[in-house]
Amino acid sequence: MDHYAGKLVVHGLRSYFQLNAAALRPIWNSDHIRDIHIEMTEKATLQNRVHYFDSAGIIRDVMVNHLQLLLNIAPPLVVGQYDEFATHYQDEMGRSLDESGHFTPTAAMVELRSSLQTWSNSTFRLAAAKATEKRVLTVVITFTQETFPAGNSAPCRLTVTIQQGHNADTRHSHRIEWSCDVSNVLSPLNLPENWEYSDTHDHRVITPTKPNLQTVKASSWDLGDELSA
Repeated sequence: MDHYAGKLVVHGLRSYFQLNAAALRPIWNSDHIRDIHIEMTEKATLQNRVHYFDSAGIIRDVMVNHLQLLLNIAPPLVVGQYDEFATHYQDEMGRSLDESGHFTPTAAMVELRSSLQTWSNSTFRLAAAKATEKRVLTVVITFTQETFPAGNSAPCRLTVTIQQGHNADTRHSHRIEWSCDVSNVLSPLNLPENWEYSDTHDHRVITPTKPNLQTVKASSWDLGDELSA
């Protein structure tokens, strides 16, 4: 089982959908959802991991396990490689990257279409990259303009933030957020257990209830210095 299945927000998102199935099911199709974009970027380079990564690449390392947990996979449309990878390859493999005889992608993006009638008009995108400016894992669901039409200048989005930088404030790194007020279209949405509104006067953003750090330290697994793992 992919360890990303155990992440706090993945559990919360599953519960959120289950609790609000009756409200969300009528709009959970391509008549209302324009696209779903799942993106994972990491600041870490592949220094000291080249030997493994050279045979896997970003697609097998990230997209066919971590991101496939949330969607599916197909041949990539776009691949890339960060500039320092050649140096890291030389240091670890003892030969130049030009001698490898193949291209190891450290970034990739794929765009998918579903053969199911329910999703025939929606686009699904997966993107992953190493050595980026920031570390983030998000799922962004963009609805059609007509789904939530209350004068919004941009289409409404549901953004699920699963992780951000190491030791990031969990109020920002773990959250489920609507970009618009959905109360005129959807019945009141239920909160997963141990989640709360970020602002009691604005129900667009929910986050996990802030844990008691003493309890966390006493009972959780050792995750190094990353409380938001």
